[in-house]
Amino acid sequence: MPETTQPSLTDADALREIQSHLSAKLKSTLEQRNLALLAVTAVVRDQQALIHALQRERGSTNLRLSAQHHLYVELMTEFRQESDRARSAMLASLNQLLPQPHVNAMGYGFLNKVALALQALEMLDALRDDVDGARITRDQAIVSFSQIIEAQLLVVFELAQLENHPHILKVLVTLVLVMQGKELAGQERALLCAGFASGVIPEPLKAALDHRRNGQAHCLELFARQAPADLVALHERFLAGPVAPELDRLRALAQHAPTDGSPLANPPVLLWFDQATAYIDHLHTLETRLGEALTAACREPGAAPDQAARAGDAAQPSLELVASQSCRLVAVEAELRALHQILGERHLIDRAKALLMNREQMTDPQAYRHLQRVSMETSQKITAVARQVVSRLDTAP
Repeated sequence: MPETTQPSLTDADALREIQSHLSAKLKSTLEQRNLALLAVTAVVRDQQALIHALQRERGSTNLRLSAQHHLYVELMTEFRQESDRARSAMLASLNQLLPQPHVNAMGYGFLNKVALALQALEMLDALRDDVDGARITRDQAIVSFSQIIEAQLLVVFELAQLENHPHILKVLVTLVLVMQGKELAGQERALLCAGFASGVIPEPLKAALDHRRNGQAHCLELFARQAPADLVALHERFLAGPVAPELDRLRALAQHAPTDGSPLANPPVLLWFDQATAYIDHLHTLETRLGEALTAACREPGAAPDQAARAGDAAQPSLELVASQSCRLVAVEAELRALHQILGERHLIDRAKALLMNREQMTDPQAYRHLQRVSMETSQKITAVARQVVSRLDTAP
C-alpha cells in the first residue's frame, strides 16, 4: 500500500499559524502580567502610605534633633505611630500577595526590590534608638531615613520598567514622577527645618535646598504634560491657593538669610514645617489618585492584540497589531528613559554625598556644595564628579 504524505504548508499558511500561536501567547502573557500587577496595586497603595508616614517621621525627627521642645517630641511620637501602622499594613499586603502564583510574572527584578525594601525597613527601629539615645546627628538621621524611603520608592520605580500596555505604563510613569517630586519635597522640608531651627542658613544649605527645589519642579513639569486633566487642574488650583505663595516666601527668606553666620530673627520653624507638610499632603493626594487610576487601568487593560482584532479589522494580522502597539509605546518610553536618567543621576549624587558625610565628616549641605565646587572648578558635570567620589571612597578601607 503506498505511503500517504501530508501536504506541506505554504508560507502563507505557516505565517497564519504562527500568528495564531503568537496571538495566544501574547494574550496569555498579558493576562498573567495584568493579574499580577492588579494584585500588586494593593501593595503599592500601602507602600505609598508607608512612604508618606516615613517622610513625616523624618521631618518631625529632624525637628526633635534640632531642639528638645515638647511639641517636637510629641509630633515625632505621633508620626512614629503612624509609620508603625503603615508598616504593619504593608507587611500584611505582602503576606497576601507573595503566595499567589501569578506574582512570578512580575519577574526577578521586582521581587528583588521588595526584598531590599524589607531589609531597609529593618533599619528603622535601630535608627529610632539612635535618635532617642542622641547617638546620631541631625544630618545623619536625614540620610538614614532617606535611604529607607528610597528603598521603598524603588519597588514602585521597578514597576514602571516592566513592559505593559501603553496606558498602564503611562499611569505608572506619572505616578513615579509625583512620588519622586514628593520625596524631594520631603527632603527640602527636613533640611530647611534644620536650618530654621538653628537660625542659620549657610551657603551649602542654600545650594542643597536649590537642588531639591529644582528636582521637584522638573518632576512636576513632566507630570503636568501627561497626567489626567482632572489631576493637572487639581494641582493648578493648589498652586493658585495660599500655601504655594507662602512656601515661596519662606524659601526666599532662607535664600536671602545672612551669609556672615549671624542668626535669623524669629526663624519660622513650625510655620515652614506646617506649610511644607500641606504641600506634601497635596502631592500625596495626587499619588493616591494615580494609584487608584493604576488599579482601574489594570482592571481594564485596553486592547490586547486579539481584542483589537475583534474591535477593528478582524482580518488585520496579529503581528501588525503588535507593531501598532509598539508605536504607541514610543512616546511613553521616551518619558520613561528621561525619568530613569533623572533617577540615576539623583541616586549617584546622593550616594556620593553619603560617602562624603560618612568618610569625610561633612554635613549634607557641605557635601553637595563640595560636589558643586569641584564641578565648577573642573568644568565637569556634577554627576561626573559624583561618580569620581563614589569610585574613590566606596572602595576605601
